[in-house]
Amino acid sequence: LGSQYSFMNIGNSLFHIAPRFSIQLPLGDVNRDFSEGFIEYEPAVILAKDFPELHHTQLFTEIGASLVQRVKTPKDADNAEPAAHELNLGTGFFVLFPHGAATFEFNWANNRWNHHGTENDMYLTPGYLWRVTRSLEIGLGIPVGLNKSSDRFDVSAHVTWEF
Repeated sequence: LGSQYSFMNIGNSLFHIAPRFSIQLPLGDVNRDFSEGFIEYEPAVILAKDFPELHHTQLFTEIGASLVQRVKTPKDADNAEPAAHELNLGTGFFVLFPHGAATFEFNWANNRWNHHGTENDMYLTPGYLWRVTRSLEIGLGIPVGLNKSSDRFDVSAHVTWEF
């Protein structure tokens, strides 16, 4: 669950900024590896700049953190993920088309600096965002892992409803 407020065209410029906050709830069973057992609080800020002369391209960067709170512990506590906060960086661009946008991102998440964390994941993610209606967008991306600690491939979906 998340919320963000976007400040668009700041001072009549091509720059944008958006503070964002999300909460992830551990709804899956920790003993079956459907969840790591954390509530994750995720503050972030997104910065962007438009380039209308380049087919309405936008460059963006998102900087944030994932602050974890363990609420479920697996029966075998030795297999539990460490409760390590994480730093996140995402940067990329998109190019607009009449009913959507082609996207490309680099994402990095690292928690090795905190409480013996084990994650240092890096991905390149090509994707596409489909604008279904004026207020509904559906995005699909294929993250490709860049290092040994990252998954090799993944699928990411995102639904945005503006109101």
